[in-house]
Amino acid sequence: MYAPFCTKALARRQIDGDQHFMAERTAKDMIVQLEAMGRSFQNVLILNDPCGTLQKHFPKANIHKGIERTSLPFEDGSFDLVVDCMSWHWINDLPQALMEIKRILSPQGLMLSGFFGEKTLTELRQAFLEQDLNVFQGAAQRVAPMAQAQTLGEL
Repeated sequence: MYAPFCTKALARRQIDGDQHFMAERTAKDMIVQLEAMGRSFQNVLILNDPCGTLQKHFPKANIHKGIERTSLPFEDGSFDLVVDCMSWHWINDLPQALMEIKRILSPQGLMLSGFFGEKTLTELRQAFLEQDLNVFQGAAQRVAPMAQAQTLGEL
């Protein structure tokens, strides 16, 4: 058994924090993409929206707060849109979370998510690795793992 990289308490502090400029920009970009599709969505689930931008755009949406994604409390095929803004790097079991979202999406449903990609914080990761090797003769994971967009799409 391994220790999860992220605890619920740590994620909650990050999600509820006030440093939302990246999330706000990401949410606005997501709305532009959705509007460009020309499709209307009746049953919307927002998994994370730290700045409230998605909630303003979808005032009747269901909101699910927290990082628990492996057993969402919704019926199969309940939503035609699931949106998530900047929380995937806190999820410990991405494949299971994505399967759960697929379960609650309707057959023509859409999931749209904004997240940090694999190249995010590359310089910081390299600096931590170099210092850990110099000081401790070993390395520790100090930055959350981040997936490739292509890999997530293939899941």
